[in-house]
Formats: sequence, structure tokens, C-alpha cells
Amino acid sequence: MTPNGSRVAGGGVRNPDIRPGEGRTRESCLRRAAGALESAGADSPITDALVLTSLAASCTQIELVSDPGAEMSAESSARLDGFVARRAAGEPLARITGIKEFHSLEFETAAGVFLPRFETEGLADLVIEAAREASRKRGGARVLDLCTGSGVIAVTTAVEVPAAEVAAADLSLRAVELAARNARIHGVGSRIEFLVGDLYGAIAGEGRESRFDVIAANPPYVRSMQIPLLAREVRDHDPREALDGGSDGMEAIRRILMGGGRHLRDDGVIIIEIGEDQEEESVRAAEDAGFLSPPRVSRDLAGLPRYLAARKAVHGKAGD
Repeated sequence: MTPNGSRVAGGGVRNPDIRPGEGRTRESCLRRAAGALESAGADSPITDALVLTSLAASCTQIELVSDPGAEMSAESSARLDGFVARRAAGEPLARITGIKEFHSLEFETAAGVFLPRFETEGLADLVIEAAREASRKRGGARVLDLCTGSGVIAVTTAVEVPAAEVAAADLSLRAVELAARNARIHGVGSRIEFLVGDLYGAIAGEGRESRFDVIAANPPYVRSMQIPLLAREVRDHDPREALDGGSDGMEAIRRILMGGGRHLRDDGVIIIEIGEDQEEESVRAAEDAGFLSPPRVSRDLAGLPRYLAARKAVHGKAGD
């Protein structure tokens, strides 16, 4: 029970002053949804209500607000109640809508596949920059995206760098299938090779070119003991294997760095998203892996250490 609302079946929240089936104009449904989400403690109740009401009404948000008196059908109203109940229970908005915007592109989402975060757009920017630099030097660039998830890094890189040849790998078949679908949606499916496997194991195979100009990764980096403390939107809806980085959060990061030298071309770069408290450990792990050029850590828009870049020296033996 919340101070301003009452629970309904399925864990949803409704305004106690509105009886079921009453007031089904778009405006009244929107107000009811926003009030329910505010009572449930949603961070952006009005924005969420706009998205969910337009989704339930099968109209755009502009159409919704430009004709607020239009009636919503009983089916649409019931659909909205279901959406609001899910959002009030902590399900991320992008999982309800099935769409997540990333780098000004829309990506499909799916249950059991990690939902990309805003800070990962900074990783995409660095990968795109590195791929463009390699392309200028070599006339093309080979990019490997490990832990690809829904494919946001691989797809945005292929879209932004037409000369890039991209491989995207994930341990989850479901994730790889979703990433391939997103690549087709954005017209780059033929330029990305999708692989299932554990990190560099995915690119093993006779006759396969296994050296790249850029290796990118957004690996699991949350400490195991911290997972129960995560926000419920993350803890209850993202797959644990996409979050759990082991006792210190560094297991996958170390493995990626240790194998990086064998799979980078000379002067190639590996770029990894890290936890905000993992700067020193990540730099040390890169040095331990044999990267001779000083590793660099960039900050996200919140000013937090977030992206590790380690470059393989020309004729160096990093990770060999």
C-alpha cells in the first residue's frame, strides 16, 4: 500500500478515486497512469506514462497529446493497466516497450539479454573513433565486440564506420540472435559476423583471421556480493551472467586483457568499460597483461572513471 494509491491485482497501483472502466479518454488514462507510477515511486512518472499510454493506444506521443479527448478502447485501457503494473513493479521501460534507444538508433530488447546503459554510449564513441583511425591508416578496420549483448557496440560501429569489418561475440545464443536481428534492422547485417562462445573462444577456428585493430568489451564487472544491492530494475531483470564479474568484479576484464595481445594487430587498441571503482585495478591488469604503452582511463559524462584503453605497441608482445 502506498500513501496515495491502492494495490490492484498483479501488483499494480490505481487511483482510488477512479473506478475501473471509468474515464477512458486518452487524457484521463494518461493522468491515471502517471499518478499510479508516481505513487509507486517511479523516477519519471509523467514521461513513463506518456510512453506507456501511447503504446497502449497504438499512437504516437504527439497524437496522444494533440487529441486528449479521444476515447481509448476497453482493450487499450486494460493493456495500459498491465503496462503500468509492470513498470510499478520495477520492470524497465525498455523491456515493456521492447525498444531501447542507443546512440540515436533504436534497438530491440529481449528478456534474458542485458539492457544497454546510457554510459555505454561513451564506450561506443571511443570504439568508433579508434575504428576510424585504423581505417584511415589501413584503408579498413577489423573490430571485435566481445560480450555484445543486444549488439549496440557492433551495430553502431558498423553504421558509423562503413569501412569497418566487425565480429560480435557473446556466450549467450539468445543475445547473439538479438544482436543479429538489430544489425539487420539497421542495414549492417552483412558486415557483422556473429559468433557464440566464451570471449576469445568464439573466434577460434582454423582459417579464421583472429587479429583485430580494435577490441571492444562491456563485460560483467559487478562484484558478486554487490549484486543483491543493485537497483531492482537491474537485479531482477538483467541476466546475472551479464553482471557478475566475480569476487572483485575483475574476472572477465583480466581475461580479456590477458588474451588481447594475441588478438590485436600491432598498434591495435583494446577498449573496455569498467566499474567506477576499478581504475587502478584495471590499469594494473593491463600492465600485467604486457601492454607496454601506458593504459589510459577515460571518464563518463558523470565524471567517473569508466573506459580503459590499452594499446599494443608496434612489434610489441602484449599478452603473447
